[in-house]
Amino acid sequence: SDLAWMVRSAGFTVLTAEDGCQGIDVFRANTDRISLVLLDLSLPRMGGEEVLGEIRRIELGVVSWR
Repeated sequence: SDLAWMVRSAGFTVLTAEDGCQGIDVFRANTDRISLVLLDLSLPRMGGEEVLGEIRRIELGVVSWR
């Protein structure tokens, strides 16, 4: 995606997911490597709000901005 390309071009490693469920799996597998999560609120299978809630259960220190 254009957003992934922009973030990569700024020197960051980008991890992507096709849907909310996969996003949670990616987060669980890489929690120690992740410093920023960008969520689409209309993700398939599990919406962004629900994904954020699950991410917060996995890693209590996660903060969100809108």
